[in-house]
Amino acid sequence: MSRTGARSTSGRFQESPSETTDERLDEIEVEITRDLAGASGVVVVHGLEEYLRDLRRQLAEQSA
Repeated sequence: MSRTGARSTSGRFQESPSETTDERLDEIEVEITRDLAGASGVVVVHGLEEYLRDLRRQLAEQSA
């Protein structure tokens, strides 16, 4: 993530990570899952949704 919080190095966050909406987190989850699936077309990532929401909460606490 850049110092401004505008975008991470992966480009997944378009706003401050601590302000990312649930809808955007869902999109990020789909992007990560799709990227991991690659050629096999199948991937299961247990806990990814919870991890992303916890990460957002932690970032919000750090920036408060």
